[in-house]
Amino acid sequence: VQDKQVFFVESGGRWELRNAGPEVYRQVLFEIKRPPKYTEEQVRERLARARFSAAVGTALLFENPLCRVWDFYLEPGEGDPHNPHHHVLDYCFVYVAPGRLLGYHSDGSPGLFDSVNEDNDVTWFDIPEHAPEDAAFAHGGKNGYDDRPMREYLVELK
Repeated sequence: VQDKQVFFVESGGRWELRNAGPEVYRQVLFEIKRPPKYTEEQVRERLARARFSAAVGTALLFENPLCRVWDFYLEPGEGDPHNPHHHVLDYCFVYVAPGRLLGYHSDGSPGLFDSVNEDNDVTWFDIPEHAPEDAAFAHGGKNGYDDRPMREYLVELK
C-alpha cells in the first residue's frame, strides 16, 4: 500500500495488511453505515450550485457513490483566506498530526474560527439542504502554525 492510497472494501469483504518494512503503517478507517443521501446527479447539481469552489481539500484522493475523500495539507503558514471553499455535503475530518486551522469568512475577513486539533481528532458536520446557496458554509483557511505543516483527511458523504 502506497502513501495516501485510498481504497474501498465492500461490506462483508475481507482485507488484511501486514507491515512488511521498518516504517510504521497508519490506517485511517471510516465505516459508512447509511446509504447515500443524494444520487450522483443530485451530488453534481449541489456541487454546481456552490457559490464558491467545492474543492474542500488539497487533493481529491478517492470518490465512489458513497463518499469523496480529500487530503487537506498546508505547509507552515500556508493558505489563502481570499480563496474560499464551499461545503455542500455532510462531512467529517480527522487530523493525522496536531494542527491548527484559522478560518476566514467567505469575503476573506478573519475570525471565523481558530481550530486547534490533536492527532486523531475527528469532527462531524451536518450540512443543510440550502448550503449551496449560503455563503455561511464557505470559508477560507490558513495553517495557524508557522513551524509545522497541517494535515487532515476530509470525507464528504453523498
